[in-house]
Amino acid sequence: MSDENDIDEQPMSAEDEAVLNEELTKHREEGTIDPLIATKIAQSNLKSIVEIETNLSKPIPPRLLKVFTAGPAKGLSYIHWLTAQKFLSLYAPGWSSRITLIQPVGDELGGGVVVGVEISIPAQEGLVTRGNVGYKTYKTGREQKDTGFGGAALVAQRQAFKRAAAEFGLARGLYEK
Repeated sequence: MSDENDIDEQPMSAEDEAVLNEELTKHREEGTIDPLIATKIAQSNLKSIVEIETNLSKPIPPRLLKVFTAGPAKGLSYIHWLTAQKFLSLYAPGWSSRITLIQPVGDELGGGVVVGVEISIPAQEGLVTRGNVGYKTYKTGREQKDTGFGGAALVAQRQAFKRAAAEFGLARGLYEK
């Protein structure tokens, strides 16, 4: 995941989504998910936040990572926001998210938008909520078409979502590189 605000991730292709689903199924079948945790997930029992964070902090399989091919983040790895959602669903069933802030900064000729997102995870200790923000600049002139799918606010929201998930450990290693 990159903090570069002028880089947009591409929509997840059907092929990439199939790879993600295959990887998660393989992960379950190979027993890399602790059987006790898998049983708890199946029974919808709540796990401790430490257990959830431990699982979310596991390295993301390299084949599920994307790499920026242009711009200031060229060569940096990131995960698609749908991948983040699926890992949350795997390790933190019952999670939810909400937008907490949509704040224009500057104007459309020289500004952007800040979006805040909180993710809440039900755990044995209660509902644990963490959040973060994302930022995306507005494009101007000929660059207006390059704001990413859904525009600046959606790009900032996805960035904020992935950052909030990283607060629980998901793909945190990508931020540390």
